[in-house]
Formats: sequence, C-alpha cells, structure tokens
Amino acid sequence: MSNEDTLYRAVKYALDRSQTDPDFHWVCGWGSEAFHRLCVAEAAYLGKPLEEIERERKRDLQPDYRRREPEVLVLRKRVEELGG
Repeated sequence: MSNEDTLYRAVKYALDRSQTDPDFHWVCGWGSEAFHRLCVAEAAYLGKPLEEIERERKRDLQPDYRRREPEVLVLRKRVEELGG
C-alpha cells in the first residue's frame, strides 16, 4: 500500500466518523476547519470537485436504531435543568 493510500485511509476514517459519530461530528463535523481540510484532501485524492465531496460528507449517516445527540449537548441540557 502506498503512502498516499495510507494517508487517504486516515482521511476517509475521520470523514466517515464525522458522519456516524455525533461526538466526533461536534468537534470535526461540517462547519469546522478540520472538516473542510479533510474534504479538500479527499477531493484531491479522488479527483472530484470539493463541492461534491462536501455535499456527500454533510449527510448524517447515524443508524436510526442508535441515533442520538452529541454528549456535550446532553450534558449542557442537564446543567441548565439543574440551574447552572
């Protein structure tokens, strides 16, 4: 496996996680600079337009059976309920 392939696998892993893990998405999901830079890398590797990659990667792919909010939002709501 080439170095480029190895690097792309790391980029793909992070982008896949941003679509399936709400906690990871909170930190590195669309709207973040990390997300944008990962999409730039994927677009360059695949030879696709950046806009197409970003559009594809913005989709939430959490399975319905385990769909949830990011833990940070759950905890924020708890603190507000406690009067914090």
